[in-house]
Amino acid sequence: MKIAIASSGLGHVARGIETWALDTANALHRKGADVTLFSAGKIESESPLVVLPCIRRRTPLSNLITKLSPPFSWRWGLKSGYGLEQLTFWNHLKKQMNAGKFDILHIQDPMIADLCRKAREKGEVTVKEILAHGTEEPLEFLANFEYLQHLAPWHLEQSLEKLGETQHPIPNTQYPTSNGDKPEARGQRLEVIDHQTNNQIHRSSFSLHRSPHWTAMPNFIDTDLYRPIKNDDEKRAIRSKLGIPENAFVIGTAAAIKKHHKRIDYLIREFAAFSKSSAPAPHSSAPRDDDGIIANRSAFLVIAGSRQTDTEELQTLAEKLCPGQIKFLINHPHEQMPDLLRSYDVFVLTSIFEMMPIALLEAIATGLPVITNNHPVLEWMGGAAGIRPDMSKDSALAETLADITDEEIKERGIAARQHALENYSENAVIRQYLGYYNRII
Repeated sequence: MKIAIASSGLGHVARGIETWALDTANALHRKGADVTLFSAGKIESESPLVVLPCIRRRTPLSNLITKLSPPFSWRWGLKSGYGLEQLTFWNHLKKQMNAGKFDILHIQDPMIADLCRKAREKGEVTVKEILAHGTEEPLEFLANFEYLQHLAPWHLEQSLEKLGETQHPIPNTQYPTSNGDKPEARGQRLEVIDHQTNNQIHRSSFSLHRSPHWTAMPNFIDTDLYRPIKNDDEKRAIRSKLGIPENAFVIGTAAAIKKHHKRIDYLIREFAAFSKSSAPAPHSSAPRDDDGIIANRSAFLVIAGSRQTDTEELQTLAEKLCPGQIKFLINHPHEQMPDLLRSYDVFVLTSIFEMMPIALLEAIATGLPVITNNHPVLEWMGGAAGIRPDMSKDSALAETLADITDEEIKERGIAARQHALENYSENAVIRQYLGYYNRII
């Protein structure tokens, strides 16, 4: 079985898609699989690497082509820098798939997966594409795929319900439950009936016979790289290096530093409310101000993520509300994330909805309690490590932070690590990947 993992952004873009491609190819290679990684730039890789040319997004040439292309050319991806990149990357990848006689192409770039699907259905390639869906594509698009990997059971179940399925267990797949129990196996096959859903989606719009080949398999994390802190001395040393107060109660996040979706403005406001709350944080002496209100000066917030258009606005807000208590680590190197996470006491993610954030897996593997919104996917990911207030409401996060205790942090941290080892480790997930590949071919 010959496996191809590909990403048109790998080598020049740092996102979850590119990280997934590199990590997956390396993990499969370590398992002895015949795998090749296809990227758009030279990178260090344990697996065999083939670099393919393409017109990269956000380059002068890409910007010119997208600007001059007629409006209707969006159908071919020419009005988007990312679409143009995927199209030109596929033109070279297609030749590689035929020359190398690959059996499986596993990819998260949606347009490349769709181009491969169309080419296979025309008989131009024989490789079977698996779209690992992590980009919130519409159901009308997803329903075209015969082989589709959802990242969480909830995503699969929601899609099948909308397609009019009466049963939606996951064929021959194991996945963790939301309460931290061991994974349960489900082996029933899917049953399709012919009717319209509440959303008035017609059977004729979709290839419903494809859905028995859909599955749910999570992303995985390197549980050796992302490990718990060894002792307090190690934590203090890391904090000293990063300029984080050594004895503070550190709340941390890892997300694009923006208001939309990641809601960093909400995080800053909630932290500000917490830091002036009537209850001290763990490890805090919590001195009182002149009004007798506890000024929780030993609480500290770290925000690590990529720079966005509104990052400076958020930095200004942080300095206004909590001067000296919030540290921004903009474009913090990914290879330094394991140490950064070990400097945290609690990990927070304030987005209302996520497909499957890698940063949350990294935090769980590090043995951190995780505070997220009460969405089903985030609940499932966090398991017994998770604390899940309704973050659509003001004060929800502040109150949660005020209530957490040292004992709870310790207990949830232990549960987090165990949850990661059982359900999101490389061994657990790659075994599922290989089983899925074998069923497909």
